[in-house]
Amino acid sequence: LQSGVPTAAEPFTPPVACRLEAFPNPFNPAITLRIEIGAAGPVRLAVFDIGGRLVRTLASHPLEGGRHTFHWTGLNAAGREAPSGIYLARLVSAGETASAKLVLVR
Repeated sequence: LQSGVPTAAEPFTPPVACRLEAFPNPFNPAITLRIEIGAAGPVRLAVFDIGGRLVRTLASHPLEGGRHTFHWTGLNAAGREAPSGIYLARLVSAGETASAKLVLVR
């Protein structure tokens, strides 16, 4: 009879729907955003200002499942430098959302 509790030989690893890490943080002039998605499918990775306004879209297309790396150089969609401040990176994949606070120091 199985109890459903993982044994030492079989550690439980929860499935990854989506994960987002950002480093270095605070940053200047660029930050690396590492994402992990559990399965292939459409992905949207975007940066928003503290007021919730879209600053830049870094990815908006299908990706294979696994790890992917993106870089934000602190530029907005028009190619201008975003001011110092707090930003939010938001990843949406397979109906799941992950976010990370980014601090840009100029």
